[in-house]
Amino acid sequence: KVKTVQSSSRDSVSIINLEFESGVDPEKARGDVQSAVDGVNNLPQDAQIPKVIKLDFENQPVWTFSLTNDGDTGSLMRYARRLKDTIKDLSSIENVETSGLDEQQIQIILKPQAIATYGVNPQQLSQLVTSSLGSFPAGVVRTEKSSFSLSIDPAISSVDDFRGLRVDLNGTVVPLSEIATITEQSKPDQQLSYFAKSNASPQRAVTFYVFKTASANIDKAVEEAQKKTAESIQDAPAFHTATISNTGEEIDAQFGELVRDFWIIIVLIIIVLFIFLGLRQALVAAISAPLTFLISFTVMQATGITLNFLSM
Repeated sequence: KVKTVQSSSRDSVSIINLEFESGVDPEKARGDVQSAVDGVNNLPQDAQIPKVIKLDFENQPVWTFSLTNDGDTGSLMRYARRLKDTIKDLSSIENVETSGLDEQQIQIILKPQAIATYGVNPQQLSQLVTSSLGSFPAGVVRTEKSSFSLSIDPAISSVDDFRGLRVDLNGTVVPLSEIATITEQSKPDQQLSYFAKSNASPQRAVTFYVFKTASANIDKAVEEAQKKTAESIQDAPAFHTATISNTGEEIDAQFGELVRDFWIIIVLIIIVLFIFLGLRQALVAAISAPLTFLISFTVMQATGITLNFLSM
């Protein structure tokens, strides 16, 4: 039931577009394609997991913006993750996708002088760090109606925790930062996002794509997301946002043009018919314009058609 297949490739990315025959269930088609993609096991080792997306004009981001900062890339990534979770918690927001939000890794490089001084065994040190990252079962709490499993959270959750990790070296307990250089860096070979203004150098950025819920109003969803973002930015003045696209503003502008054209139509009808037929005929015919608009919006309301780009 696939009608056409188109593929385009460029540096570091390949996009395949599938067009199905009319009448095919979109959700079933997406599921079938996802199953076929999941079954591919010969992708390059450094390739990212392929994404299957159903093209839906109703499922488009209502607000797209870039986040930049005046500091290092690591702090930008950490703040972007927190901001993403903050926006997603809004009731009117369905999902938040990002680009340029690269994964971070902790790099631990042993100091040569520490190896010579303490006789550090890299393998044992690696096992110590690995065990500190894991969670451990702590038993079960049973009640009359149910039972709960308890676990001990990992001892390490940040770079500072790594630096403060106590290491026993033949009876001498020292922090890990004393025998190793510990830094947080971006993993290699990731897609990067930049934001640039006129007469300014490009900056590393994280681009946010905010999607509203099906029942939410576009204006309300964008307003809530922008308000939440602004409140968060107030507490972190080193970070800055720049709107790339705002669907709510675009639809408001289109609706304003529609209203403007509506009044132009009425004026033209009255002028033209008044010249050739008279005032009475002009006024009667002019009523047809608002009546047509009224009928259109009534039908849209009855059939559940929302005010969007297509319905405009």
